[in-house]
Amino acid sequence: NIFYIMHGGGENENTIFYDKDAKLANILDHMIQNGELEPMIVVTPTFNGGNCTAQNFYNEFRQSVIPFVEGKYSTYAESTSAEDIAASRMHRAYGGFSMGGGSTWNVLINDIDYFAYVMPLSGHCWGGANAVGQAVEKSKYKDSTYILAATGTEDIAYGNMVPQINAMKNMPV
Repeated sequence: NIFYIMHGGGENENTIFYDKDAKLANILDHMIQNGELEPMIVVTPTFNGGNCTAQNFYNEFRQSVIPFVEGKYSTYAESTSAEDIAASRMHRAYGGFSMGGGSTWNVLINDIDYFAYVMPLSGHCWGGANAVGQAVEKSKYKDSTYILAATGTEDIAYGNMVPQINAMKNMPV
């Protein structure tokens, strides 16, 4: 299983594991130790650099990051072909915080065939709730796509996330 997790704006690929306040490695290790989580590969890519942004990261992610990572490590994908990556989507998750949460919505909308699980945290969906609903509804994966979207009441993204979450609750999918 692979979890790709994206940093927020102003951060980078090292923030999640190496920032003195981020304790994700400890959290994951304890969850695995307690049997709450299966062991997995965790990848922290970045949208910083070149012509890549949080809004268009899904292109580079699909074309470069996934084939590189899943070609290097032993995963459920039998190869790095688009067909094999799509066939192993139930073993892949993508999530992010803040600007990384925004990139998560775009990965869901544009790469739904590669991921069964997405976790946008405190990140605005630039395309809106309709874009998410349409992407899920049009795909053959509407019964096997799982979204955990969350924000906190004191978070600056709260005003953008709550309407998104509420709109999604009313979608037929």
